[in-house]
Amino acid sequence: PTPQPTAPADRPDRSNIRVYLAVNASDSDSDLSALFPGGVRALFLFTPDSLVSRADQIRAAVAAGHSIGLIVDGDADQARAQLRRGNALLGHIARVSTHIVAADGELADQLSQEGWQIWRGHFPGSSASAAQSYLATRRDVTRLELPASPAALSRVLTTLRQEGYTLRQPVETDL
Repeated sequence: PTPQPTAPADRPDRSNIRVYLAVNASDSDSDLSALFPGGVRALFLFTPDSLVSRADQIRAAVAAGHSIGLIVDGDADQARAQLRRGNALLGHIARVSTHIVAADGELADQLSQEGWQIWRGHFPGSSASAAQSYLATRRDVTRLELPASPAALSRVLTTLRQEGYTLRQPVETDL
C-alpha cells in the first residue's frame, strides 16, 4: 500500500498555546521585519548602542506594527542612563518610545519595581531546530526569543504558522 499523507486533523491542536515572539535585532543587518508574514507581529529588541546603526530597520519594524524594546545591562544607574539615551534615540529615529526592557536578574527586578515592563524570554533561541524542539514541550504560554538569522527566523515562523500556534506580539500591557 502507498503511504497516505498525514491529514492536518492528525496534528495535535496547538491553537491554545500562545507564543509571544521577540527577536534580538541589535546585531542583524537585515530588515527582519520583512520576514514576518502578514498579521504576525513581534518585539524587536535593540541595545541603545545599536540604535543609530539600525535606524532603517527600526523604522521598518515600527511601520510594520512591531514593538520595540531596549536591552540594558550594568547596574541600575547605568541601565537607567541607557534607557534614557535609548528612548531619546528612538524618539529621534522613529518618533516612538518604549517601556519594554530586556535585562537579567536583579537588574530586571529593580527596573520592574520602577515601572518598566520586563521581557523575560522562556527560550532564548539559538537555532531554528532548538526553538522547534522547545516548543514541542510547551502546553500553554511561552515567550520565544527568535534567532536573528533571516534563514532561521523564516524557518521558525513557517513552522509556527503551519503547526497552528497562536502567535502574539509582546506589548507593554501583556508583560
